[in-house]
Amino acid sequence: MKRRLPLIFVAVVAVACLAAASVAAVASGVSGSAVAYTVNGTKVSQSTVNDQLKELADRDAKSAVETLFQQSLATTDGAVNSTAAATWIDFQIRHELFRQAAADANATVGAAERAAVTKRIEAQLESQQAKFRLADLPRSLRDAFVDSNAYQAALKLDTDAKLSAFLTKAFRTADVTVDPRYGRWNPRQGVCPPTGCAPANPNG
Repeated sequence: MKRRLPLIFVAVVAVACLAAASVAAVASGVSGSAVAYTVNGTKVSQSTVNDQLKELADRDAKSAVETLFQQSLATTDGAVNSTAAATWIDFQIRHELFRQAAADANATVGAAERAAVTKRIEAQLESQQAKFRLADLPRSLRDAFVDSNAYQAALKLDTDAKLSAFLTKAFRTADVTVDPRYGRWNPRQGVCPPTGCAPANPNG
């Protein structure tokens, strides 16, 4: 299981890879209805993912995104590297797993819960003297970041042990597919870039 970032209950992770190629934010010749990934039957289109990657590649958001991802985006015009793209897909899959689990548990996450989590995240970022604020993140990342934390709070995943146990089980039981242009799904490590994941560290 990959190490999560030292921010409150967030599922953004660094994806270890062997190399990183450029991933265009807009895939030419691909229908907007093409599927980028599925999570237990929930489909997300390549069009949606490409729009999100374009947001990540925006130069005004680059520093904040790199700090959160703990890796270089290596952006070119309208593109991020394959590692960053795989990290984004991995994060979104985890986000969907949290959402589905909350729905199955009838754990309500509404505007009030999101507002409370937003306030808590902002306070922690300030206390940690983080190099970015929520407002610095692209909207798609900011919204998913808050939602993932809200779902985790609703599921009472309030310790590293609980979160790790949840993700370990969810990864191994989820029906996940990923379009090869973005990487491949590994039920032990998450999304590996097209170039492949580095061997898992047996010590964590």
